Amino acid sequence: MADFKRVLWAFPIGIVVSLYTTLIIQSLWNWFAVPAFQVPVLSFWRIYGLVLLIGLIMEWQKGSGKFADEQRWKGVLHALDACIPPEKKEEVLELIEEDNKGIWLRAVMDVFGKIVGNTLTLLIGWGVHEFLV
Repeated sequence: MADFKRVLWAFPIGIVVSLYTTLIIQSLWNWFAVPAFQVPVLSFWRIYGLVLLIGLIMEWQKGSGKFADEQRWKGVLHALDACIPPEKKEEVLELIEEDNKGIWLRAVMDVFGKIVGNTLTLLIGWGVHEFLV
């Protein structure tokens, strides 16, 4: 049940990060692309639509061979499982369980890293826009 609650929290957090990313893309677009390429200023929601579109295209392209990849991984995992001596199986399962305990912390750290990276990109872009262009 705890994992389900975490997944429920992941959805709105993902949306907030996506909206924040959109703000940064919009700022950079309007600061640099508009004057450099003489293209129109884009609204926040137009950029958000483009973020969704590009994300969907990237996910579709990445997932095009997903079934074949899953089958290959299953084969590798079955072969690996056959190589583990019976007396070591319990130890291996405990190690896997231990690794899985930290999965949510790693997910939070990934999101935090994305926010920090986006913020640094915005600050650097703002600095270039204000002082160097």
